[in-house]
Amino acid sequence: MSASAYAQSSAPAEEVSVSEAVRAALSRPPAELLLERRLDAARAGVDEQTRRSAPTLSLDYERVGGSTELAASEFSAVVEQNFDVSRWRTRLRQGLTHRERAERAEHERWRLETAHRVRVAFYEVRLHQARLAEHERWRARLEEALQAMQARVERGDASAYMSGRVARELELAAASEAAVRSALEGAWAELTSHAGWEQRPELGGALEPSKGGDAAEPRSPDQAILQARIQALGAEIDAVRSPWLRDWTVGVGYRQDRAGALTGHGVIVALSLPLALWNPDAPRQARLQAERAALQHELELVSQQYERALEGARQRRRVAMQALRPAEDAAADAALTRQALQSFEAGESSLAELLDVYESELELQLARIELQWEARRADLDLQRLQGVGASR
Repeated sequence: MSASAYAQSSAPAEEVSVSEAVRAALSRPPAELLLERRLDAARAGVDEQTRRSAPTLSLDYERVGGSTELAASEFSAVVEQNFDVSRWRTRLRQGLTHRERAERAEHERWRLETAHRVRVAFYEVRLHQARLAEHERWRARLEEALQAMQARVERGDASAYMSGRVARELELAAASEAAVRSALEGAWAELTSHAGWEQRPELGGALEPSKGGDAAEPRSPDQAILQARIQALGAEIDAVRSPWLRDWTVGVGYRQDRAGALTGHGVIVALSLPLALWNPDAPRQARLQAERAALQHELELVSQQYERALEGARQRRRVAMQALRPAEDAAADAALTRQALQSFEAGESSLAELLDVYESELELQLARIELQWEARRADLDLQRLQGVGASR
């Protein structure tokens, strides 16, 4: 699937789950190409470090003048090539595996963060949809109250002021509903920017998380990245040891000597070794060791923070799920509202009492929705820490 095809993909006709939304966001070809190019860059970097110098050809000619009997000349041609017996190139190439692991862990972190953002945006849409449904229900209640009030005004049981009071409440309900619709549009914009849908599908899935969860084995891409980088530095440190075993030069060539009428031919074999009276790579070794030590300390710190964050997320989810239990049974809410309306129509209660029942019902339902949202957010944050939600 090309990038242009992804950008122009339309939403599916059927109901879409959060897993399908995440899959749509993670299926972008540029993301996979980005990983491949980063891996290519890592491989090219090792190739650059381990490249072998080209052999050199040395030509030398020397002539000593004089009489014909004493004239002499010397010509030589030597081919030289550097080599080493310390296997430092092999050690560096072994470190490439760790560099690739670090790049893949970086990519996995991007996938997890993207999946988390998509999940949050998905359930934010569901949150505002639930809020909108409650505001629409509130407005419908007020319209019923306005009809009942107009009936009482016609009977002479109430004044026109009371009808105006209900109309004012309707204006407030309309304004609140418009604010919720605006928030819903923002949530849809965030979700579609990740999923790439041209049309908005029907979203499926409850706002309240399931009672299960917290069964996944925790895995942190940050820890995986640091561990791979530490191992890559270890391989590089091993590669810069034994300087006297590196940069050996062997030469093979031809030599011709002439002295008067005499001519001689010979073979040149040469071996050059580094005179390693000190370690020229000591500063580099010190730098690499310091970098590895810093990463080891960072890994220890990140691991400690991760464990504390994971335990905090688990506790937050437990508390949020427990808070949902008292709000599970809401069957009596609609009956109480109907009783309040019937009591008002019979003249047994005041308008203020009826409006108070309507408003308390709205506040109660919105509070329940907010509890569900808090539980869902706690569940999503725990999933992100556990590395859940971005599987291929």
